[in-house]
Order: sequence, then structure tokens, then C-alpha cells
Amino acid sequence: MKTLFLSIFAILTCCAKPPITPETPKDYIKVSPVFENDTPNKEVAVIVEAWKTLSRRNHLEFSETVTIGFSKIQKSNVIGTCSYGYGWREIDIDTEYWNNASWLSKVNLVYHELTHCYCFRDHDYSDGKKYKDSFWGRIFNTDDADGFLPDGCAKSIMHPSIQDDACFEKHYKHYVKEMFNRCDPY
Repeated sequence: MKTLFLSIFAILTCCAKPPITPETPKDYIKVSPVFENDTPNKEVAVIVEAWKTLSRRNHLEFSETVTIGFSKIQKSNVIGTCSYGYGWREIDIDTEYWNNASWLSKVNLVYHELTHCYCFRDHDYSDGKKYKDSFWGRIFNTDDADGFLPDGCAKSIMHPSIQDDACFEKHYKHYVKEMFNRCDPY
């Protein structure tokens, strides 16, 4: 009996899977879900839960809650912000952008803003080097040449501009791993 127990225990422990990073965003978020009422909030809830699952798989826990809301952001070229003060952090997402964005762009934006708010990350990459934040440099990927992958996609989800869907999907595994680097949990 003791031998049987030890054999079963050995099989179970040797076959246990370590935490994984999903290969693509579709591993968690299969397709753009269809919601009936209060669509933006339900979409955000699905994305936030996926982000928190990924954070737990990267051995991070957060003791506080970040709130998320929608508004017309008046600052040009800004589609999301993370604001914070003593004891609070809040994400605002531009309503017009959200209503016209693809599902992957929504995921990318929310992951980016959650990483600002929950991990206190800046627009940085690799070992903390900051992206320059010039308008034309972001458009043509000419700022910070070492901040980009060989195919022209940003090295980090924390690039000041949201990556296009092709880059986000192609480099999703890399972005997920990188976005929790240097995370200072809130």
C-alpha cells in the first residue's frame, strides 16, 4: 500500500505543469465576446480578469484595486491614462477609441494601462530604458531603435503607442513576459 501511494505521488508531482504563459491572447480571450448590456464594462472585466490571471502566473499579487472608467479624453493622441494619488489609482479610457477599436486593440490598451497602474511601470523596455515620446518617432518607429524588435514592433507593451494587432498577436508571449518585469505591485 505504501509503495502504491508513493508511486502515485511520484507520478502526480513529476507531471505537474509549471505556470505557463499563454502562446497567444486567444488562449485566454478566444474571440471578442458579445455582451448585451453595459458592454464596455463587461468587456473590460473580461480583460482585467485575464491580466490578473497572467499576473498570478508570474507570481504577482496585488493588494489594492484599480478602478477603470470611460470618458472623452481631451488630450490629443491619448487613448488611455493611469492617474493616481494617495491610496487610489484609476484608469480612464477614451470612449470614442474604445467604441471603434478591435478586440485585440482593447486588450492591448487595457493591459498597457493596468501595467502602468498596478506595476508602476513607465513607457520603458528591457532593463528600464525609457522610450522617447515624440509624435513622429512613435509613428515611424525612429525613436529608440534598440526599443524595437527586428520586424519593427516595439520590444514592450509599454511603448507609448499601442501596437497594431499584428504586432500584438505575433509577440504576445514576449509582451506578457516583459510587462511584468520590474513590477512594483500596488
